[in-house]
Amino acid sequence: TMPNRPERLYSLFILCCLWIGLFTYFAVDAGGRMGQCLLGIPDVVMGLIVFAAGTSVPDAMGSIAVAKDGMGDMAVANAVGSNTFDILLGLGLPWFLKGAITGEPIIIPTQLLTEAILILASCLFLYLCILTANKWILTRLMGFLLLALYTTVIAFILIWYEVQYSGQL
Repeated sequence: TMPNRPERLYSLFILCCLWIGLFTYFAVDAGGRMGQCLLGIPDVVMGLIVFAAGTSVPDAMGSIAVAKDGMGDMAVANAVGSNTFDILLGLGLPWFLKGAITGEPIIIPTQLLTEAILILASCLFLYLCILTANKWILTRLMGFLLLALYTTVIAFILIWYEVQYSGQL
């Protein structure tokens, strides 16, 4: 049920955020352990493929809903805004809190980090190239090209990891 007093909205919103954060922590921890222990997949690869897809599905559903209503600009803005939020607040807030609480610098494991950033930048660049070549019009062909690009990126990540860290294909 919805609260009938407006002052309760803020406390309920904060409580929902805390619950989502708690469940997300356990889901990511369990997924990372499952990937590492059972499947032999490192955290970075799990994050780039499995977790990224899992967290993006709700955003994709929202984008599809508004795109069907003829608001393609809102769909694109949702995708860009969501990733901006994830990178700046989703990483910035926990790092700030840990640094503020412990007073120690946070050491980030760099295994595949450079490659992940290059993949992200390359995808953004190719997205802009495809969009510009298509005169900023979203079409089925453009959708197909973006799906093909995503499939190529996933294949690249898996093959690159296998070659670099397992020594075999």
